[in-house]
Amino acid sequence: MVRKLLVAAGAVATAGGLAWPAGATTTATITLTAGGSLSVDAPGGSAAIDLGSAPSGYESWTTGGLGTVSVVDTRTGLLNDDWTATASVSDFVLQGPVPAGASAAQETIPAWAMSYGLTAVSSTASFTGAGGPVVAHQVTAGSMIANGPNRASWDPTLTITLDGQLAGTYEGTITHSAA
Repeated sequence: MVRKLLVAAGAVATAGGLAWPAGATTTATITLTAGGSLSVDAPGGSAAIDLGSAPSGYESWTTGGLGTVSVVDTRTGLLNDDWTATASVSDFVLQGPVPAGASAAQETIPAWAMSYGLTAVSSTASFTGAGGPVVAHQVTAGSMIANGPNRASWDPTLTITLDGQLAGTYEGTITHSAA
């Protein structure tokens, strides 16, 4: 008889609108993406920049400024916004006619004979200018340690060691990058 009462009580509770609670779980996600960019701006474009002149046979001299190089970092959502700027320097090659009997060494100022310097440095965070000798056609210009958007700018120079190059105009490229 007790069993019948329990069953009857359960049937009454269900019929009266009292039921065990039901549930549903929804999983939701939110994706946060890093925004902004890391960009480098350097003078030149399609026009060559005149770095100055020195007498042929001169052993070492420092060029005039290349013009302002700027790195702007507007990235957000990163753990840190650190970056390192580098300059890639090509050999500088004599332009125009070459006298008969000239050697390749007399027609080229090799990148390894150059050193990269920074002047007029400014930044919005902790930028450390580096510079120094060009090794394997590259030199670290500087590095930034920052959290949040930042920028740095400088005016680079090249110190060039000459070793018997011919008189004339030499042309090469300097490419700035940041990562």
